[in-house]
Amino acid sequence: MKTKFHPLFLLSILLVIVLSLQSCTESNTSGMDTGTETETTTNDNGTSEPSSTNGTATKKHSEMSEAEYSGFAAKHADHVSTVTEKMIEIKNEHIKKKDYFTFECQSGKINLERLYNDEDEIHLMSISMCKGEDCSNKNYFFENNQLIYEFHHHEVKKGDEFAVDDHKTYYKDGKMLKCLEKTFSYKDGDASPNVAYQLVDCNHDNKTSKDMVKLLTLSEEQAKALLCN
Repeated sequence: MKTKFHPLFLLSILLVIVLSLQSCTESNTSGMDTGTETETTTNDNGTSEPSSTNGTATKKHSEMSEAEYSGFAAKHADHVSTVTEKMIEIKNEHIKKKDYFTFECQSGKINLERLYNDEDEIHLMSISMCKGEDCSNKNYFFENNQLIYEFHHHEVKKGDEFAVDDHKTYYKDGKMLKCLEKTFSYKDGDASPNVAYQLVDCNHDNKTSKDMVKLLTLSEEQAKALLCN
């Protein structure tokens, strides 16, 4: 006698398998600041799908069901993995030369560094800024003159305490694809706590991507005008 299973039971088993595969993909492909730190955990209350080219409304992951989110994560897992591998490759490239500029802006002192590989291509660019005890550093990774990844470290010192917020953003076709962040604080002299990144909704501010691509070729004077604006 053959055993018959209810369709809802079979559907629930399939969903468990999909979620398990998604969890494995996230743990294997996510996570570097600039290639040195591992992202230890994620949750399902974040990121946003890039705007559709056919005008369909964007649906944030915080508005998605578990099944919808699992489908999205599986769809883009290969891209996140490819970007991670490319970042490691870029960090190991031989640096042929560097551009280093310092700009005095109303918002504070800004340092711009562009690193050239042996083919005279810029795959890594850094922008740092400090105003008093408020400092930030942003690292941008490029491939084929497109921004693929951004790491933003922001730190403010208040008395003997440091407040930190870090952000990772994966890009695809010039648009934000996957966004993560963590915030924490620690006392001066204490070790920085080990805090896990969490998925968040991307803000879809694609101006960042466009401006960073412009900075690849701007002169010192043009770069100052853009960054001090």
